[in-house]
Amino acid sequence: VASWAMISNFIDVVKEGRGTFSIQGLGDPSGRGRMISFVKAPARGGDKEAKKPAIIAGTKTDLRRLSMGKAEAILKTLGVPAEEIKLLTRWNRINLIQRLSTAAAADGSKLGDRYGGFA
Repeated sequence: VASWAMISNFIDVVKEGRGTFSIQGLGDPSGRGRMISFVKAPARGGDKEAKKPAIIAGTKTDLRRLSMGKAEAILKTLGVPAEEIKLLTRWNRINLIQRLSTAAAADGSKLGDRYGGFA
């Protein structure tokens, strides 16, 4: 570890109270528990598993992943005219899908059963 990094770690931990020192592994250069080095301990327990993508509002469908074509097809199914759909940007389409599917789910219609996951 470079000296400038050790000084920075020391200032972060001792003076500013951010983090802790590691007293095992790289933090113990003797390997016998007799010395310490100013190596900061990792902030977390080292959870290296990939995080799963967040699910929006308890649904199994992530609206952010809808393409323009899929969004257009869903809007047509929900009864929006093609002329209106063509004027909408991607995020306006997603917003409209969310609003219409929420309304359909609240009405208890068949479309609500089909697209209730977007609500």
